Amino acid sequence: MFLNGRGSCSPQLVTAHGVGDWSATAMAQHRHIIGQPGTGKTSLLFELFQRDTTPGRLVIDTKGDLEIDHDFLFDPKVTRWNPLAEPIAAELAPGFFAQAIKDAFGYDDMTTPVMSMYLTFTAAALIDNGFNLTDAPKLLTDAGFRDRLQYKTPLVQQFWQSFEAMGERDRRGETASTLNKFIGLLLDGRVHRLLSVNRKGLRLSALADKTTLVRLPISEYGTDTVALIGSLLLSYLAQIIDAPFSIYVEDANLFARGTLIKMLTTGSISLTLSHQYLDQFDPKLLSAMMGNCSARFVFRVSQQDAADLSQFLAPMSSKARLDELTSFRYRSIPQDRMAPDGVTVPREKEDEGIL
Repeated sequence: MFLNGRGSCSPQLVTAHGVGDWSATAMAQHRHIIGQPGTGKTSLLFELFQRDTTPGRLVIDTKGDLEIDHDFLFDPKVTRWNPLAEPIAAELAPGFFAQAIKDAFGYDDMTTPVMSMYLTFTAAALIDNGFNLTDAPKLLTDAGFRDRLQYKTPLVQQFWQSFEAMGERDRRGETASTLNKFIGLLLDGRVHRLLSVNRKGLRLSALADKTTLVRLPISEYGTDTVALIGSLLLSYLAQIIDAPFSIYVEDANLFARGTLIKMLTTGSISLTLSHQYLDQFDPKLLSAMMGNCSARFVFRVSQQDAADLSQFLAPMSSKARLDELTSFRYRSIPQDRMAPDGVTVPREKEDEGIL
């Protein structure tokens, strides 16, 4: 529930820039929430999500405390998902997986050419044989496992034949960085179980018309695991979902830079991104977000961010600066200069009926 600046609980109008009811359209529309910790961002994200009438919508909860009615719960403790089994064209799937992993870690082909190559051919071998990501360490370290594999394309077969011809020391050196990425991910037993399914399990296309809660609390899984699982999920959603769809992301700075740029600039997925300060994003992603978000909700921010964001506001000498806003009060951009600031109510107070 939102209070307007005069203290009443009147409902807000449906607009592209306000907090009223929202539905993603064929032309994606994006929103940006920014503010320091504890200022009310999660309360606003929750309310925006609840007001969204798009048939398909998904929220990534990095705190683990969002209580949202949902059709599907994505939780590594109970969900089983094999990204390699998603229906992506066979000639594109290995390269797409490799790109998704690199995007999650912020790498590019220029700086990690060897790892890029092994990610691609590892994915190709696993896809050709109907395996999943938990089999990647065996593929990279166990010659007996590789002997049992069959390949659908000559190039993939030639690659692994050349790999067998290497000495053991060379093989270890070549695959060390790739193997470390898989082992770091799979050491968490919950993540290992999430990715341990072959052909059965979740297909992301099934979420296109559902309300989905993605539960990835940083306090339980750690920042690196949350960033990798969330980034993989976003990358595959961007590739698979081709109908109007809404995605809400807490701690958006953690997730796949390239995928977020893609969704901000093309496609039918509408994003609502929440984070703490502008410097959390690299210049390209920040430019895409500042240029393509049709609505921005600013809670209290640093003096530097206040100066950068104030350029989007008309002069408001009678109002508090953006770095002086009290907790749970936000300013919308664009905004009628005479309109009051918005106020969110902490969700625990909503639950108690204190409005």
